[in-house]
Amino acid sequence: MKNILAIQSHVVYGHAGNSAAEFPMRRLGANVWPLNTVQFF
Repeated sequence: MKNILAIQSHVVYGHAGNSAAEFPMRRLGANVWPLNTVQFF
């Protein structure tokens, strides 16, 4: 299993930034560690 550090912005509602990036990587079996740089409300 691969470990991936995802450094991106994050939105509270919807799918953009880390919200959108995490899902497909986890589906491929990767262990994703999200690091949110900015959180948009």
